[in-house]
Amino acid sequence: MTFANSLAETIIRSAQRIGQDLDAILRPEDLTLAQWRVLDALSDGKGQSVSALAKRTSIRISALSKLIDRMVVRSLVLRKQHADDHRIINVMASDLGLEVHRRCAPRVQVYEEALVATCGGTDAEGTSFPAAALALHEQDWATQVQSLPEE
Repeated sequence: MTFANSLAETIIRSAQRIGQDLDAILRPEDLTLAQWRVLDALSDGKGQSVSALAKRTSIRISALSKLIDRMVVRSLVLRKQHADDHRIINVMASDLGLEVHRRCAPRVQVYEEALVATCGGTDAEGTSFPAAALALHEQDWATQVQSLPEE
């Protein structure tokens, strides 16, 4: 088997295609997929620390900090120091950010529903594809592979 025909390569290509599709859906609002992920994580109107936001969005803190800077300039998010611990920076969606999220959410939801309908079957144990994809995301396969004894 070559990597080109592997499950890993298929998932990578699928993820890239989904990212391209979502970028196209978000483009009318001049929003990137990474910015959408941040706004979506903040859409409850509550703030989050940068580290919590990085964990939730799977965006490295260094990249997230730069992204937040650009979003602050566009007035999509607000950045504030934590009241008790000034080392912690909290980020929250601005009114404009929440409005942009509200306008994009229905289009993203329609795409998600089409994606689930396309891939949403279940396996023999009744595990749905979305649940299996989430399990793949949460599993640390690289650490397990690296711990295998060398031949």
